[in-house]
Amino acid sequence: MDRGKTLKSPIARKLVIAVVLFSSFIALLMTSIQVYMDYRRDLGQIRGQMTLIEESYLQNVASSVWNYDEGQILIQLEGLLRLPDIRFLRIVGENELTWTAGEPGGGRGITMTLPLLHEHRGSSVAIGELTVVASLENVYRRLMVRALTILTGNAVKTFLVSGFILLIFQYLVTRHLVELADRVRGIQMEDLDGEITLSRGRKKGDKPDELDQVVRALGRMRARMRESFEEVRESEERFRGTFEHAAVGMCLTGTDGRFMMVNPSICRMLGYGKEELLSKDFGAITHPEDVDVSRRKVQALLKGEMPSVHFEKRYVHRNGETVWALVGTFLLRDAEGRPRYFITHIQDITHIKKLENRLRQAHKMEAIGTLAGGIAHDFNNILAVILGYAEMAKDDSPEWSPAGKSMDEIIKAGLRARDRVKHILDFCRKSEQGHSPVKISLVVTEALKLLLPSIPQRVSVEERIDHGCGNIMGSSAQLHQVVINLCTNGLQAMEEKGGVLTVELSREEYEGGGSGHEPDFAPAPCILLSIGDTGTGIDPAIMDRIFDPYFTTRQVGKGSGMGLSVVHGIVGNHGGTLRVEHREGGGTRVTVYFPVIEEAGIKEIPRTKALPTGHERILVVDDDRDMADMTLGTLSRLGYRVTAVTDSMEALVMFREGPADFDLVITDQTMPVLTGDRLAMELMEIRGDIPIILCTGYSTRMDAQKAGALGIKRFAMKPVDRKELAGIVREVLDEAPVNQ
Repeated sequence: MDRGKTLKSPIARKLVIAVVLFSSFIALLMTSIQVYMDYRRDLGQIRGQMTLIEESYLQNVASSVWNYDEGQILIQLEGLLRLPDIRFLRIVGENELTWTAGEPGGGRGITMTLPLLHEHRGSSVAIGELTVVASLENVYRRLMVRALTILTGNAVKTFLVSGFILLIFQYLVTRHLVELADRVRGIQMEDLDGEITLSRGRKKGDKPDELDQVVRALGRMRARMRESFEEVRESEERFRGTFEHAAVGMCLTGTDGRFMMVNPSICRMLGYGKEELLSKDFGAITHPEDVDVSRRKVQALLKGEMPSVHFEKRYVHRNGETVWALVGTFLLRDAEGRPRYFITHIQDITHIKKLENRLRQAHKMEAIGTLAGGIAHDFNNILAVILGYAEMAKDDSPEWSPAGKSMDEIIKAGLRARDRVKHILDFCRKSEQGHSPVKISLVVTEALKLLLPSIPQRVSVEERIDHGCGNIMGSSAQLHQVVINLCTNGLQAMEEKGGVLTVELSREEYEGGGSGHEPDFAPAPCILLSIGDTGTGIDPAIMDRIFDPYFTTRQVGKGSGMGLSVVHGIVGNHGGTLRVEHREGGGTRVTVYFPVIEEAGIKEIPRTKALPTGHERILVVDDDRDMADMTLGTLSRLGYRVTAVTDSMEALVMFREGPADFDLVITDQTMPVLTGDRLAMELMEIRGDIPIILCTGYSTRMDAQKAGALGIKRFAMKPVDRKELAGIVREVLDEAPVNQ
């Protein structure tokens, strides 16, 4: 061991300094106490001398002053001046006579004034006073010499003791501590199994001292370090394994925003290689609209405003697509609180966002449906009255009369309004119309025949119709509307420059991947209906709105905005899905997928029948007077005997009084007090075989299936034109038993 290093040990120096300071403090304290006690003793001696003067000499001095014996007075003063530490005496007698001895001086001293009293004729007479001044200079001088003597002795003792302590401490402690420090510094993380020993020459029987305890503690600490090192290594391996194989993206980011570590999941999520991503910062892959939000979150973490942040943001994939992510970030700080780096986990929620868009679209459709249904009932009643009276007015007009042509226009407008309301209801409601097996190739062919006369010469039509593709379960009228609407949209997109309208129908294996506007169904055989154009295409900025009701990019009067929204509702109602492929300026293709069904009886497009008549007795119940009167007039012109009432309770009483007076009851559904379905049940309680037709402009609680379950023969949606009403009435009456 280096003895020079031992002698220069900071601990030894600190110990010597501490001993010196403590010894000096004790020496000063004891010296101060000793000097103070000597000072008190000397003061006591001085006060004792003054007491002696008062008790032993004062009376003699007073007698000399009474006798005016000036020589005796001076002798007495000189005698008192010889007393130790007495520096000055003064006698002041009557008539201001003064005698002094000694020098008053300017140093510190003790002054005492004593009265001079003389006994004369039995009483004490004050004849003056004696002032005695004792000097403290000699006292201070003696105390100083005494203090220096004590301090010198203590300093010598302190020096000797400190040197001895230093040598003993160096021999017993310091040299071993230096050796121990050298051994500890030589420990490596790879070599934690060895023992720490000191060359102290101790015997086996010696009891362990503090250094032995330190050595043992260091040994235990090294063992714990070995265990902790293993735990840290295992923890690091677990972290790296979790980091590398996590299903969500994880990364470590410096406070400057640059990536320090990235796992394979985030690389796959964003389409970058590991090295390529490590060369970027978070701002380079963040959607421009989310950069400011991300920076504010980071600043909040750096300022300590919150321990962690969780928020949604958008990243930009390497191919330019947007990736939605749920981000959780916290800031790791060092032991002193300084920021080190951010640990971030990133969960891809793009699919969830697509589902949310679908849900919002569904909610939007539901809201529009609720609004449409709210007005449909009254509006359909109004349309029914307009159409009914227009048809009757036309019958009353001569063929040559211009009024007949006017009635034709009114009827056409009413029918267009009826179809528009029907389209709205088809778009907003779920399967209120019955579905049956439909050969969709016939529907597409009929729709194209209807469109051909209106197709401009600059537009050519390419048909690829597979007539053997199969059947679907649905409504031929609604499917016909899908084809018409999609073709019309394509033709409008090619109005200016012309182009090619492609209509394709085939059978394929659906593999999933709808556009997000309708839920996907499981991969299965399906019928594909694809209608494309080479027109102007769709602006990507409005893609999320193309299925909104009344949304259109056409000029006022050239589009109602209901075409795609109706298609959307019908496709969903048929359990299908659709995909929109577009390129701005390069055309649009809408592909619809319908689940295919096995061959069954095919429902073809209904054909028009001749107008039937009759003479039976009919009870019409409708709370709308105009509607009741119009229905009465229409049926009366067909030969029927009609009774019309506007109160459902009145109708019930009338029927109860004469149940055999009527062959048929036609009732509205939505009426106060007693609704149509409840009225029908009451009537059938009275007469079980009475045929009933239930009509409604719109109802959320009644449809054809529910009406049939109640025993009602027919369910009709208003407005019902004269041909349809005549056909339904005749069919129901022909099915009913003859009323005897």
